Parts: sequence; C-alpha cells; structure tokens
Amino acid sequence: MKILAFAATNSHTSINRALIDHVTARLRSVILPDAAIEILDLNNYEMPIYSIDREHEGGIPAPAPDFFDRIGTADAVLVSFAEHNGFVTAAWKNIFDWMSRIEMKLWQGKPLVMLAASPGSHAGANVLAGRTTYPKRKPT
Repeated sequence: MKILAFAATNSHTSINRALIDHVTARLRSVILPDAAIEILDLNNYEMPIYSIDREHEGGIPAPAPDFFDRIGTADAVLVSFAEHNGFVTAAWKNIFDWMSRIEMKLWQGKPLVMLAASPGSHAGANVLAGRTTYPKRKPT
C-alpha cells in the first residue's frame, strides 16, 4: 500500500506537520509496517498565486501536475489541515486552485483521512467542516 501524507501548510513549525510526522510514524511502526509512505512538503510546491490570466499566459506550473500525479499514484491520502483565521492556509489553497485546473476531483477517488490541529477554540473544526464563513462569536 502506498500512502501519500502532507501537512497543508508551509510552516516548518506547524503542529499539523508534527501531527503528520506522529501519525506516519505510528502507521510505519504499528498499523501498516509494510506501507510505503511518502510525505510531501508544501514548500516544494510553491507557485505564483493562481489567476486565470496567469493560466492563460503560461499554463499550469509544473509543481501542480506533479502534486496531482502523486495523489493519483497513491492508494490513500493523509492530510492535516492548518487553520488560518478559520480557513485553510494560503499555501494549500493556492496548490489546490492550480490542481483544480487539471481536474476538479482533486482526490481522484482515493481514500482520504483528513486531520486538523489548532490551538484555537475550534481546534481545526472549521477547516474540516469546509466552512466558508467565520463562526459567530459571543459578544465580549
């Protein structure tokens, strides 16, 4: 079995990166010792901010098809989403936007485990729920 894992952040000190490292270590040592686990670093997939103008001018940057192909060759995907102000990180959103121009079905039918860790009061629930608005706050 081939598992693709990544933290959806470009921060080297992210708790989501630590979570991916912990989960993949447990997978390797206890749960799936024979699995091939590939961990991606979003810093290796930096691209210009997506815009239709950039796409028309230069096409899709090479890192996007590479990331998309890595999902395609995996048997399962493990991702831990960092949360910035209740949303996914700009780094992940940009990669997602470029890959969506290849195929909207980004996960390509692969089994997907989605994790999130956040020191905030919602503990990553916003990104896992796919919310697009801020949660209502109690008056202070």
